[in-house]
Amino acid sequence: MNTPKSFFSHFFLNLQDFLSNSIPELKWIDIDNGQLDSITRPTLTYPAILIDFSAGDVDELGAGSYRMDVVVHLYLITDNFAASYHKAPLNFMLFFIPNYCCIFATYKY
Repeated sequence: MNTPKSFFSHFFLNLQDFLSNSIPELKWIDIDNGQLDSITRPTLTYPAILIDFSAGDVDELGAGSYRMDVVVHLYLITDNFAASYHKAPLNFMLFFIPNYCCIFATYKY
């Protein structure tokens, strides 16, 4: 097995592993490559988390050293086809409730 060499590779793979182990309800964890806007990419299996890394400010520390703030965005995607309305049929509500469980599990971390 190949071992990732960059910090980013280690960070991303560890983040995927952490999310997968912490929130077993997740079916798909991936870098956000525009999957939701593309018809040529494979469809996601829901619930999913798409991860986006945004570079922020870069500060020069001197002696060839720099510090960069990186923001990590986690986008939770669910297939919200059911109703949570209190007068909806029970079978629709029971279909919707697992989405909320996944949302709350994600928020916990």
